[in-house]
Amino acid sequence: MMSFPFPGGTEKPRINTAGSNSCRMLRGEKDIGPFKPPPRYRSTDTPDGDSFPQHAVPAIHGWPRRPQRIQLSQVTLLVSLVVDVPLTIVSLLFFVLSIAAVLLKDRPTTDSTAQFVSEATKLGPTVFPILFAALVGRALKHIARFKAERGIKISVLWPLMNCRTLFDTLTLQYSLRRASWVAFGLFFLWALSPVGGQASLRLLITTNSTTASNESLTYMDTGPMGHIFVMELTPALSSVVIAKQLNTSGFPLSINSAFQAALMQSNSAKVGAVDSWGNVKIPRFELLDPSLEEDERWIPLNGTITVDNYTALIGLPIVNTPQDGRVEFPLESSYVALENCTQVLNTSVDEDTHGLSYACPNCLQLNGDILDDTETQAAQSLYAVRAATFLGSPLSDLNSTGPAYFQKYQWNEGDEDPREIHFKSLGRLLENQSEGEQHCEVYQRHVENWVVCTDGACRVTHMRASLTDDRPPSYTPFDYWAFIALKGLTEVSTWNSTEHADTASPAQRYLKDSSALPVTGTKSLIQGLQERLDIASIPSDTFALRASALLNTYIQVMMAEVALAGDLPTLNMSIYGPGHIPAEGLTMNASAWENVAQRSWFPGRRIVPNFWLELAEEAPFIGATTTASVTTFKLVFRPNTVWVVVLGISSLALVALGIVGIYLSSRTIGPDVFDPVMGLTYTNPNLQLPTNGTVIGAADRARLLHDLEVKLGDVGAPGLIGRIGLGTREGTKGLVDQRMYYW
Repeated sequence: MMSFPFPGGTEKPRINTAGSNSCRMLRGEKDIGPFKPPPRYRSTDTPDGDSFPQHAVPAIHGWPRRPQRIQLSQVTLLVSLVVDVPLTIVSLLFFVLSIAAVLLKDRPTTDSTAQFVSEATKLGPTVFPILFAALVGRALKHIARFKAERGIKISVLWPLMNCRTLFDTLTLQYSLRRASWVAFGLFFLWALSPVGGQASLRLLITTNSTTASNESLTYMDTGPMGHIFVMELTPALSSVVIAKQLNTSGFPLSINSAFQAALMQSNSAKVGAVDSWGNVKIPRFELLDPSLEEDERWIPLNGTITVDNYTALIGLPIVNTPQDGRVEFPLESSYVALENCTQVLNTSVDEDTHGLSYACPNCLQLNGDILDDTETQAAQSLYAVRAATFLGSPLSDLNSTGPAYFQKYQWNEGDEDPREIHFKSLGRLLENQSEGEQHCEVYQRHVENWVVCTDGACRVTHMRASLTDDRPPSYTPFDYWAFIALKGLTEVSTWNSTEHADTASPAQRYLKDSSALPVTGTKSLIQGLQERLDIASIPSDTFALRASALLNTYIQVMMAEVALAGDLPTLNMSIYGPGHIPAEGLTMNASAWENVAQRSWFPGRRIVPNFWLELAEEAPFIGATTTASVTTFKLVFRPNTVWVVVLGISSLALVALGIVGIYLSSRTIGPDVFDPVMGLTYTNPNLQLPTNGTVIGAADRARLLHDLEVKLGDVGAPGLIGRIGLGTREGTKGLVDQRMYYW
């Protein structure tokens, strides 16, 4: 009778060998006859004296034949350099990515660098887990091997070697039937893999950024200085030499072309807040409802806006308006308005001239430097006084302190009354048919406009009477220089019937219907003439609105003929002159008027400071200034602080493990016996390998044994109880589910 050690207890099973009939059969076991003890084999091939079968050891090419010192595998070192170092560097890039997210705070989403970083964050959920698995798995193995050479508990070594996923850390503790602090630590370590990948994706968020600032804007000055600028530099008016030398763009043809272009705008442009070239149009203050007045006397623009609600067909040019965000600013302007229009029938008909004429019979007019009425000193004085009053202080102060013709002028009845503009239709269709006329008083309005621009689209939202410009309304540009505008309007609106087709002019069509395109298709001569001669039938109030719009349009074109289409100079803003509001354009140059008695009597003539005239060589107009409140709303990148911290910690942990793994791999001298496959080949007698290859690492063993065929099965001696192990294919029996095996 023979006893075998029985795992898990001290009792030894006893088996009766007296015969097969007396043998106690195990459940499910076939009768294999009387038990025979295994033969005892020599143990000369094993250092510990265990009984392993003696066999002939095959010769393996490259296998060490004699004892040798432990040497680090060149392959292992090469893999560490080629794999671990680049992986660690890439891990560091994720930390750099988290820093970049912080540095991109408030960077616009249109920024190229920000867009590059944003695209890079999208790779995190894919790249980071792969990188984490590769680097952490190798680093943990290096740590385990290093600690194993110095002594380590199996409860620590096994998790380090076998935990390669977050799920492994959970199943391992179940397998051990105990809580492991190492496993818990590995759980949190591997949790950084998915969390770090998601953190990369959520590093940056886009949000609206609001930035408030103040900027100085320049716009066309319609105040006194702007009118003096026109007077001094218009060849038909000025005797100043520089006006003769300037490129006036083909005056007056260019002005007439710009005026016709304004008439030919589409109806959507005419009713819009800006003209076809983006200039802000000024509404009529007199049409607003005073009952809607708000704080600081501002009146909002409510209700439906029509073409007749605007003072002109074109707007005021504004230089370098911000194109992003919300921009708000006050803008002061002046415009002419017609009132008290009366319809007149005139029996004196010019048979050859057709169209529409404009005239101011009671306006004193200039021809170069000479008044039309030069017989009386009174006429000269009246012109000077009315022009100076229109321009305002300090010129208007000369009425009592200036030259003799200012002081001695005696006001006559009607001298202070508003002037009249006469509009007359020319031509006759039928015998005894009269020409129609409208006679209107002309006034000047001084207003302040509140302009709001949203992403470059501007409009006037509120208006109020000017708080700074108190010039009397009955004095207008027609008292100074604008009579030349009446001549230009007449030239562009009339023609000789023997030289041109008999159709209504665009100006006439605009007066009849401001919302229609002022051109016509194929129409009869009679119909065309009837439209042309019907000016007196237009309601006076409606006529006043439309006719004043024509006057303002032509005046504004003359004041800035080259600025209408935009593309204004912005590199050198000083060309527009010193900053000022329109009402103070003259007072800031008051010293220029001190010696007016020694100069020409004509207000504004040759008394403008030279620097203003020098500006005219480059400036498209004299610029007034205002302060704009700019609020920008733009999409910007903002770092998500929580996810930045998470990615920073995850990437730093990854980098630290990578560095530790590289360092410990260089400090580990023992072969890699912990490989799950190659580790089974060390001192394994069942594989019939030479026992002197313990210095060979796992990678080298795999290379040397690549043709070895192995099998997992019963490697024990023949008998009732088997042993499970890895052996050669030929020397290993298959496993039987009913057979007993040692634990």
